[in-house]
Amino acid sequence: MVTLKLKTKQFETITRRRSLPQPVQLADVIFRTCEPLLEKEANGRKFRLIGAGISGLSDPVGDSGDLLDPLALKRGVAERASDAARAKFGKDAVVTGRGLRLKKPE
Repeated sequence: MVTLKLKTKQFETITRRRSLPQPVQLADVIFRTCEPLLEKEANGRKFRLIGAGISGLSDPVGDSGDLLDPLALKRGVAERASDAARAKFGKDAVVTGRGLRLKKPE
């Protein structure tokens, strides 16, 4: 189960959940599950906090792929390679476009 928690400027908490058909271990799948839930709730509203989580954990299994998303296995390989690089060279070794912050020239 993937859970999206939103906190508004007025400190109202909104929680949305979606069950997945199979266990997942990739951040990409969690993000893609939360994205439509967030879009549905946004409607021009601003949020103080946005959080995502998973529950109903099970023993790890290999990725079986997704027939509706043939690129899912490739994204999984890339995510695991990024995790390995971060483990070896530090958390800033690989960043996503969303996480990149340009340093101001001195």
